[in-house]
This record gives sequence, structure tokens and C-alpha cells, in this order.
Amino acid sequence: MRPFLRQKNLDGMIFSIQLAEPDKAVAAEAIETYLKSHAESLGMSWEEFCIKNEL
Repeated sequence: MRPFLRQKNLDGMIFSIQLAEPDKAVAAEAIETYLKSHAESLGMSWEEFCIKNEL
């Protein structure tokens, strides 16, 4: 999958979590958990993932 499509899918998932969860703190925790598992699936540490994606 090309990076642009991967980023688009990632943005879609984050947007879905924000829509589904009205509590911003819970949504933020769910997004962080999702991003950490995504980083792990890419074989990256959380720190590497944050640096690469400018988070």
C-alpha cells in the first residue's frame, strides 16, 4: 500500500473514533491506543512512529 493511502486510512480511523466517542478524553485514549498498535504492526517503537509522523 502506498504511504498516501495508508495515511488516508489512518485519518479515517481517527475520525471514526472521534465521531463514535463523545467524551474527548476517552476518544484521545482510544486514538493513542490505536496508534500504538499501528506502530507495533509496522515494527516501529512508539517513539519512532511519533517522530516519523511528526506527532
